[in-house]
Amino acid sequence: SDAEDASGMLVLDTSALFTMDAPPDEDYVCPTGVIRELESHDDPRLAIWGDLLKTSDCSQESLEKARAAAKRTGDDGRLSPMDLTVLALALDVGGTILTDDYSIQNTARVLGIGAGL
Repeated sequence: SDAEDASGMLVLDTSALFTMDAPPDEDYVCPTGVIRELESHDDPRLAIWGDLLKTSDCSQESLEKARAAAKRTGDDGRLSPMDLTVLALALDVGGTILTDDYSIQNTARVLGIGAGL
């Protein structure tokens, strides 16, 4: 079913990309800002993966939800605007977040999103 397909979507944050040698075989997407973060680190993966990386922007609605959830968990002080877009994008695609960031995992739990690395 479509619902099952969607749940297979992985949302990668920068920490997840830093642990990888190649983009995952599974369906995945990264927030557009992740590319900018890799650029700012002069990360060699960009040169290799370049256009392979699938990126997407999150909806404003999901961003508000993520922000509200982060306030509830008290993680709003620790989550960067980038982290919030990771959460929002996972809401948009109904995916699972790949991250080692505890604050993202914590907020994801409140939103009913799977998260871990």
